[in-house]
Amino acid sequence: MWEIGDRMAQAAAMMTDTQVTSTVLGSAWPGHFNKTIAETMNANIEKVGLPPWTEADQALAKSLQHELKVPRSVWRRSCSRCAAVNWSRRGKARGGSDDIGDISWNVPTVTLRYPSNMAAGPGHNWANAISMAGPIAHKGIQAGAKVVALTVIDS
Repeated sequence: MWEIGDRMAQAAAMMTDTQVTSTVLGSAWPGHFNKTIAETMNANIEKVGLPPWTEADQALAKSLQHELKVPRSVWRRSCSRCAAVNWSRRGKARGGSDDIGDISWNVPTVTLRYPSNMAAGPGHNWANAISMAGPIAHKGIQAGAKVVALTVIDS
């Protein structure tokens, strides 16, 4: 990717009769997560459980799913897919990069993926923004915060 970026910058510089140089200013390392903290967090996920989704929450999610023409599904009924971290994938690239990978090589780190949005949402989309601004997200965030607090106490 670096070489592609350099070629693009060089081409743009040639088009504008200017010069360009490039320097590495930073990098993004893959995640290196902590198994012990992940196991502790997973135990706390089981203790806290999932948020209590109401009929109104379900109706909002299903109506948004209908508008988006995606499968209408309900939230998870168990915490088996709320895993704190799949630590066996440590060091393997998985999607976009951010600074959590860099931090995880210096500080014991886990991530918490607690449900706080409708199922089958398309990510960065108006429909996700709607459900993230109401009780659906608030319930997920409160339950997730309890998991984090219990994990801090246990660690």
